[in-house]
Amino acid sequence: MKKLLIALMSLAASVAYAADSEVISLNLAESIDLALKNNQSIAQSMEDREVARWQYKNARRQSGPTLSYNFSGRRYGQSASGRPMETDNDFNNSLTLSVPIYHGGRLHNQRKQTLYALDSAELSLEDTKQDIKLQTTQAYYEILRCRDMMKVREEEITALQEHLNKSTIRYKEGVVAKSDILASTVSLADAKQNYVTARGDYEKSLANLNNIIGLPTDTPLLISDEMNSTTYEPTEESCIEYALENRPDYFSAEYAIKQAEAAIKIAEAGRKPTVDASISKAAEGDRIFKSDTRRDWQAGLTLQWNIFDNGVTSASVNEMRARLKKSQSVAAQLGDSIRLEVHNAYIDLRTAEENISTTQIAVARAEEDYHLAQIRYVEGVGTNLEVIDAQEKLTQARTNYFSALYSYHVAKATLEKAMGVPIDLVVPDYISERR
Repeated sequence: MKKLLIALMSLAASVAYAADSEVISLNLAESIDLALKNNQSIAQSMEDREVARWQYKNARRQSGPTLSYNFSGRRYGQSASGRPMETDNDFNNSLTLSVPIYHGGRLHNQRKQTLYALDSAELSLEDTKQDIKLQTTQAYYEILRCRDMMKVREEEITALQEHLNKSTIRYKEGVVAKSDILASTVSLADAKQNYVTARGDYEKSLANLNNIIGLPTDTPLLISDEMNSTTYEPTEESCIEYALENRPDYFSAEYAIKQAEAAIKIAEAGRKPTVDASISKAAEGDRIFKSDTRRDWQAGLTLQWNIFDNGVTSASVNEMRARLKKSQSVAAQLGDSIRLEVHNAYIDLRTAEENISTTQIAVARAEEDYHLAQIRYVEGVGTNLEVIDAQEKLTQARTNYFSALYSYHVAKATLEKAMGVPIDLVVPDYISERR
């Protein structure tokens, strides 16, 4: 009794929560918009871009003038034999303006390197957005697939219940054996269990989409779309060509090569002298800022040349050259990977298109076969097993059809991601502006 009371209280709480919670109606475009605004991966990528922006500003400021102020003060005393201690003050103030004149190209190439890093961060942000769009699309269509599977299971339960009712009537009439009732009851129980599993999958798919778009996992969602398909017109060759011109991660790898080239020149700057100009003014005396203090100024150039560093610079240059070769290898490998990604996604898309046509035909034939099996059973020329078997095949045909529709939409979204279809940043336009 106590367990029953607890169960009823839990059910009442669930119903109350569902009534109080606002149901959010979403389509695919709205889901993607929410994900782009709320997803934490995008927020992290935006912070990476902000870090790169400040690093670039830091590098730009390195070649400008700097102004420094220095102050020192002390109080000291001395005494001779038999005389009292004599004390005095000593203060020094200095102001220095310094400007780098020549650093062997190090400062210039640091600016270039950080600018390439900023460009790479912009492209990485776009790539992250495209990835989140793909995840959102997959999660959205998973909801539709799970919802359709619930409908399939509901239809299966309805059909098996009707068949069980007919079998029960015929058993009472003495037309069929009790084994028909038992077999139909077992099939109905299996169908109900499959429905519960499908419902659980549907609830998990809702939670997954909520997580991606930045909503609480238990937010009620109303998804009104239906899965359908259209013929995809572009050829595989045109898709690959588009990908190599638009994939943000591909051009991010190109910027990594530019960063490595700049790093070599920065390392080579260690072999060259540095020249800095400075001008300073100082005031010193026994009072801090009084007019009787001594004042002087000086201006000049400072040259520093590390003639021998025991091979440190050469080692750094060789290290950067090795990093450059690795960056070039990564970019070349990425180009091959992009071609393979597009090829596989395109094949998956075409396969799904064919499967949709095939499973549509299979569903129609399975429905006809089930209808005939029912008629034969009612007329006494068919068996209970034939009806149950026909129902199982119909359920499987419907399952295959909705799975093919899901595969089509996921393959299409995957192909668009593999091609680098833009969201906010059109890569060719961005690249042409930066050159």
